[in-house]
Parts: sequence; C-alpha cells; structure tokens
Amino acid sequence: MTNGGFNEGKGIYTSEDFRFTQKGKCVYIIMLNRADAQEAVIRSFAGMNPQIKRVDVLGKGKAKYVCDAQSLRVPLPAGTWPIPVIRVTLR
Repeated sequence: MTNGGFNEGKGIYTSEDFRFTQKGKCVYIIMLNRADAQEAVIRSFAGMNPQIKRVDVLGKGKAKYVCDAQSLRVPLPAGTWPIPVIRVTLR
C-alpha cells in the first residue's frame, strides 16, 4: 500500500464505493465517486429500514429514500458534486 488516504490499490473508485464514519446515532456515508449516478445505492444498509429515523444529503436537507432487503437508495439532488455525503440518523 502506498501513502495516501483510502488507498486499497483499487485505482479508480465508482459510485458503488463508500466510506462510513459514525458519531452518536448518525452514520455519515461518503460516496467516493459520484460519476453520473442519480442515486446512492448503499448495500451495507440493506434491511435496516426499522432502525433508520431520518436520511439527509448534507447541504441539501432531508432526503426521500427507499430501504429494502437489497439496499438503501437515496436520490442525489443536483449540486452535490463532486462528493456527496449522506447522513443516516438511527433510532
């Protein structure tokens, strides 16, 4: 591994690559490359709908979302370039 943050030797990140951090009941999800994605599809949150209280896209406010057995899907509004950050508030 070479010096630099988030370097797993992958090369170019896609809209399916995320980093997560948590403070209290809030989980922050950083999309590493939005590319042309119109929504964030976060498989790590599959089936967690009962535990989710609220979802926000930072800088844009409360977001409508769908959370099912496959993923959490959050629409990405215009103006969230280049790196969208999503805050999921848990119950």
